[in-house]
Amino acid sequence: MSVNIRYRCWEAEPNRQMWPSMLAQWLGMSSDQLSQAVAILCGERDPTPAQIDLLAAQLALDPQDLMFGNLVTQRGPNEVLKQNVIRLLDGRGEINQNQLAETLDVAPATLTRWRKGVVPDKSAKEALVKYFGLSGLEELEKRPLFLSYTPVTHAERVAWLVEHIRKLRPRDLQELFPALMRLLDVF
Repeated sequence: MSVNIRYRCWEAEPNRQMWPSMLAQWLGMSSDQLSQAVAILCGERDPTPAQIDLLAAQLALDPQDLMFGNLVTQRGPNEVLKQNVIRLLDGRGEINQNQLAETLDVAPATLTRWRKGVVPDKSAKEALVKYFGLSGLEELEKRPLFLSYTPVTHAERVAWLVEHIRKLRPRDLQELFPALMRLLDVF
């Protein structure tokens, strides 16, 4: 169900940072309940039956479709692949388009075509899987990575860590720092 909820959030607003507040609004939650909305988005918590009914009504869906359907596949057979490729290209980090094209052994214009919805050939898909560290072609073609609320690419994960470390209070960072050093194998 969380995939369907994220899908409807993505349709309404591709910016993932907006999803918790949007979902909270749809569910009639207050702003101090955003952590509950995040838990629902991440699949860590299911909405209550009343919330399912409310959400289905807000989204003009049958509650059964929301809970058990696969809304993503209704857009077409290659939609997951196309949107995953766009998400990966957007999450490439500091490498520019020309560098990524060279790494993938394609022309820079090819990346632009992929962004416009042209499906990569098998060798290009394999290169994407390898470069972005995916588990295989099936993950690229079938798993809706583009709907992931959490970071997918290395660059996204680094940015997430930096953002959250910057938000730490000095005392909290001081306490956490030795563990981070051990975890990152520094020294």
